Formats: sequence, C-alpha cells, structure tokens
Amino acid sequence: MTDWWQIFPQGRQTLTLEDAEGEQVAIAYGEAGTGQPLFLLHGIGS
Repeated sequence: MTDWWQIFPQGRQTLTLEDAEGEQVAIAYGEAGTGQPLFLLHGIGS
C-alpha cells in the first residue's frame, strides 16, 4: 500500500501547537492545487 500523503507535492507536513492545557498537539496537512483553501477540523470544542 502506498502512502497517500505522496499525492501532495511536498508530502505530509506537520504543525505542532499547544492546546488549552499546554499539551503538544501535532497537526498533519498537505498542500496542493490552487483556489480557496479547504479546512477540515475534527474535535474542536471537545
């Protein structure tokens, strides 16, 4: 099985943030194409 992150020109990229409790949270994202950005968020407010 191939890594589907290879669809994106720069592959999988990660951004590390701190949550409300100061814990480190890593967010994975990929960039491709042009036009309006699409944001998919999961678990916001839980």
